[in-house]
Amino acid sequence: MTVLAADPQNPRTIYAGTLDGGIWKTTDGAAHWSPASDGLKRVNGGFVAIDSIVVDPVVSTRVYALPFIGLYKSDDGGRNWATIGAGVLDGLEVLAVAIDPKASSTIYAGTSRGVYVSRDAGVTWTPSNSGLVAAGGGGASKAGVQLNPPSVSAVAVSPQDSASVMVGTQGAGTFASGDGGATWTKCGGNSVDDLDAGKFDLIPGLAPGVYEFTPEAGLYDLVPGPGLRLEEWLLGHWEKLEGDERDICFDSPCEEDAEILLLPPAPLSTESFHPFASGPAFEIIVATSGRGVYHSLDGGGTFTPINDGLPSLAVASIIGDSATLTRWAGSGVAGVARTTDDAHWTIANTGLFAAEVYALAAANSSPATVYAATESQVLKSANAGVSWQNLPAIGFDQQVWPALAVDPTNSSIVYAATDEKGVIKSTDGGASWHATNSGIPTTAIEAFAIVPSSPQTVYAGTDGGIFKSADGGAHWTLANPDTPMPTVRSLAIDPASVQTLFAGTDRGVFRSTDGGAHWSGVSGANPFLAIAQVHGIGVDPTAHTHVYLATSRGFWKSDDGGTTWTESDAGLPSTAGQPNVPAVAIEPGSPSKIDVASMGFVTGEGDGVYRSIDGGTTWTALDAGLAHGGVDALAVSSGSSPILYAGTVGGGVFRSPAAEPPPPPGKRRVIPVHPAPPARVSKP
Repeated sequence: MTVLAADPQNPRTIYAGTLDGGIWKTTDGAAHWSPASDGLKRVNGGFVAIDSIVVDPVVSTRVYALPFIGLYKSDDGGRNWATIGAGVLDGLEVLAVAIDPKASSTIYAGTSRGVYVSRDAGVTWTPSNSGLVAAGGGGASKAGVQLNPPSVSAVAVSPQDSASVMVGTQGAGTFASGDGGATWTKCGGNSVDDLDAGKFDLIPGLAPGVYEFTPEAGLYDLVPGPGLRLEEWLLGHWEKLEGDERDICFDSPCEEDAEILLLPPAPLSTESFHPFASGPAFEIIVATSGRGVYHSLDGGGTFTPINDGLPSLAVASIIGDSATLTRWAGSGVAGVARTTDDAHWTIANTGLFAAEVYALAAANSSPATVYAATESQVLKSANAGVSWQNLPAIGFDQQVWPALAVDPTNSSIVYAATDEKGVIKSTDGGASWHATNSGIPTTAIEAFAIVPSSPQTVYAGTDGGIFKSADGGAHWTLANPDTPMPTVRSLAIDPASVQTLFAGTDRGVFRSTDGGAHWSGVSGANPFLAIAQVHGIGVDPTAHTHVYLATSRGFWKSDDGGTTWTESDAGLPSTAGQPNVPAVAIEPGSPSKIDVASMGFVTGEGDGVYRSIDGGTTWTALDAGLAHGGVDALAVSSGSSPILYAGTVGGGVFRSPAAEPPPPPGKRRVIPVHPAPPARVSKP
């Protein structure tokens, strides 16, 4: 979650921008979320990253979204998006947007080349940089146009005086304009004169009124400041808040990035604790990128952490509703959390799932149980993907590696891995986890394989080779001491001959026929396979000499147990000479169905799932209903009616065939599972 933005007219309507999962929207205060990304550009299978969202304070259906480059606009409350500023903003980083609260057709955009202004709700734009100079007063001008203005990373319009605008720059301090951006003057004194001006916030009618966070120096307020007109900005000076050094930054320069939120008092309540029952007229809330959320009720004299229940201390965005004392915090790894008492947080992600799904694992012993691994957590569904449960005991703020496996005889025994603890194991279906990595010197675990006839025997693929455990992960030993390997990305066991294993690496594939005691490279004389990253391996359970490889250089198959290999890409899309295939799954049957995930090298081209029913000779698309085409993981359930699951880049988990109707509102659904109709007959 990169950013949150609320509708000023209805604070329970909130937009959430993500790194690669597009934009999501709630109209009930984060009780339920739904995607709102139509029209957004795709990049490498996911949506373009959204850095900021701004809702028009007058026309609430008018919303602006800031990707890394350019600017998007929606006129229908986020249902559809289109780029604006063609020919003017093209190629520019749009870092901040502010809307005139009294004339909302006037928009100020802070960009990598100064300020641009639109007076017609984004239809046309003009640069407005007179007086906006780089650090040290440099920057030439020609015919009144500033040629090299600094990057502008923050913009604010005075709620009391629309002509008064403030901007924060990268490396040149803060500037103010009293004529709607026509001219600019340096303001705020020299305390933060030439620093990177981070985010700042204004609040009408309260003193002090302007607060700024700078990554180099921490949190400042502009003194004096009972008003928000230009005169106060130009005559004032920046002063570091007393509580900042002790409570937020701890060090100088400040280690964290931060978002600032200023909230006026809410109506007093006799039924619940209220922080404004006594004290100042406003609250300062600071959300940091590594230390959680702090607030001050004494004008910044002291800050107190309010992190109880907060799922991640890496908070990317903070918004609040002063009328109900509700605040929402967005984390890049843990989604959205909500508090209604400035003390305790609860997760508010129902329907919202915008992280990349790294891995999927279906339980053989329980056809309705499936697990999903994302960047920061593992999730579980016990009803074939209709609803999902967070398994937070792993601990947020740890990176989860793309390694996930379920004991084939017991669906409650699960193996996963994190960057801090290496191999972790649960024996109660994910309710609790413990590290089980004795003997593995690395935490970079990329793959697991469990011997189906002897589930205490587990293999782990790492950046330091293959490790084997004969006691359910309690102890591990290196299984390839005599055969150095690149990073092992995938593992597979021949179900008909469990002493035969395959290891996919960053440089081709290896095979062992003696339970991992000895290994040999079996990429053959194929130059592309020998240098390919092997993302996934599938061994046909009904014809075990048929082995399939999903690689960065196409799809490969062997009909002799891995001795020889041939490329088999007919019908798979190719945007750079060969298809990029991140995953393979085999559905049991006669003949077996082979499903692969395809990720186009060119944005949006070739993304999706493809199926073969002739042993990989030809392929057809299986993408109807697959709204998020970038697929990174596949899994197939057991049972007489197998379900295919697809984990996407930023869009959650999809399944085919369609799921049963979803549970009634209010029942937790963390990952939206979207129905996928039967495969289309033709798509080249």
